[in-house]
Amino acid sequence: MAEKKLHPSVKRFKQFVKDHPHLIEQVRSGKTTWQKVYEDWTVLGEDDDFWENADYDQKGGKELKLDFLQPYLEKLKKMDVDQIQGYIGKISETLELIQGFLKSEGQPGQGEGKNRPFSFRKD
Repeated sequence: MAEKKLHPSVKRFKQFVKDHPHLIEQVRSGKTTWQKVYEDWTVLGEDDDFWENADYDQKGGKELKLDFLQPYLEKLKKMDVDQIQGYIGKISETLELIQGFLKSEGQPGQGEGKNRPFSFRKD
């Protein structure tokens, strides 16, 4: 019986799977599919650190570890949206006030004392 000739990348993938038997277990348990593993292998390559602890969730995607974001997420939960919106409103008003000062300072024909909160003389 003649042996089927496989594409070289398929041969490399088969060897890769033999070197990482935990992937076989995950496919057999239904956590992922061979197609998903192959796609990740082509994107990440064989030497990526992901393969040492690869764990697929029930949806078939890579498990995303967000441990480093946990403190920020906790602070975000404790924030009061109305208070933040108030701060943003005050900042916006302050910026508008500063823009008004800058516009009035740049207009020609105004006296030094009129409508200018800061009167500076030019040397």
